[in-house]
Amino acid sequence: MTYPKMKITPYCLFILALLALMFNGCDDEDSNPKPQRKSIAMSHGEFHYTILHYDDSDRIMRIVNGLIDDQSDSVEMIFYVIYNGPNIQRITAEDESQVFQYRYNDDRRMIETREYANGRVAFLHSFIYNEAGKVDAWMTKAIDGDNETPISRKFYTYDESGNATSMELENYDPVTRGYALVSNSQFLDFDNKKNSSSLFLNFINPYHVQFENNARVWRIQNANGSVGETKYEYEYNADGYTTSQRDIEGELEILYSFDLP
Repeated sequence: MTYPKMKITPYCLFILALLALMFNGCDDEDSNPKPQRKSIAMSHGEFHYTILHYDDSDRIMRIVNGLIDDQSDSVEMIFYVIYNGPNIQRITAEDESQVFQYRYNDDRRMIETREYANGRVAFLHSFIYNEAGKVDAWMTKAIDGDNETPISRKFYTYDESGNATSMELENYDPVTRGYALVSNSQFLDFDNKKNSSSLFLNFINPYHVQFENNARVWRIQNANGSVGETKYEYEYNADGYTTSQRDIEGELEILYSFDLP
């Protein structure tokens, strides 16, 4: 797969940081990953991409996040997932500059993520689930030695199909020592096809699937009352998975490709 090149901008670097919140896998007890069985790729426009590599047991074994620069070589970050039995124990960057370590409760449900940067814990994420096993609340704190500082929290609602229909974001205000509303995102008009982005799970909580299907309308209402809305159209493959997510106004297109045996 070949992607055209363009100059890296601060926005591109921000996107790469977001892409670093996706995962891939290999066994803790197996130091030699199994051969690749299939791969799935996602590209955002013409400047960054993600490729998932699977083993012959259909588990993701590696993920490649890439930015393309027309002035120099492309930049790639590679992550591996370490399993402990059926659960993900940690996700590690190839150079170990980023590590995500997970804690589970007695029901083997992920309840906490410790995010390390250059060997030191930087963020702590905790999760509360609803009766259907979906993330109901997501809290984030910054860690500096023994000090913990709240940063943000998110609250989700879902429809009967398991699609997030809203996400409320609040940021911590150190002055009032409380949380203030930032925005409320609403996801509307879902189709009945499979959402390919759900295959690219984030590193902070690899089991959190925000969408089972595809929302045609994304609406964000900010705390100041301003509202932004984006409408999408989709294309699908024969298995019902998304192959294209396109902003109707033409500002963004996300492409998915499947290299299956």
